[in-house]
Amino acid sequence: MYKKRWSDQQYIDAICTNKGKIIDSFYEEKFRSIKNFVISCGGTYEDAKDVMQESMMRLFDRVRKENFTLKGKLDNYFFIICRNTTNEKMYHEKRFRNSTLQMDSSLGADDIGMNPTLDEQRLNILWDCLAELRLICRQIIDMRIQDMPHAEIAKKLKLGNASIVRRRKHTCLENLRLLIKKHSAYKNLNNDG
Repeated sequence: MYKKRWSDQQYIDAICTNKGKIIDSFYEEKFRSIKNFVISCGGTYEDAKDVMQESMMRLFDRVRKENFTLKGKLDNYFFIICRNTTNEKMYHEKRFRNSTLQMDSSLGADDIGMNPTLDEQRLNILWDCLAELRLICRQIIDMRIQDMPHAEIAKKLKLGNASIVRRRKHTCLENLRLLIKKHSAYKNLNNDG
């Protein structure tokens, strides 16, 4: 674990006044945990560097806004920014959009109102809606797409047993269906058809 050198307020002040040494220290302290998080979500080392850079920029933008007040720990605040950046990156990048999506009956492809042979517009809607789901839901859905057995998912995600995974999958797919039906582009597709 990297030893923290500066207080949260010192980091915030450094961001506002552009003190490179302290900002570099913040980056070094946080990168390892963010890298581990991104990789645990299926990203690469390069993805982790991208997420870290983009998250640092978002942190700078937020801290430099007038009347910025940190209501908790800077570590937690920054992790939330990184988590959101990771979610966006994983589900909006072209390489994920171009991957073959093999939705089988266990995922309820027909139940979400989509044909397994999704056209580009419907696939974009699906990715947008997946990005809005909680991380645990995206992980379960991703693992089921890869035909991972429920028991193995339970073990990997520490969810107890296969029954819990099945219930969670059902709830996640229900939430996904609702998001898809509420998506403005999906409504337009249905009105055009």
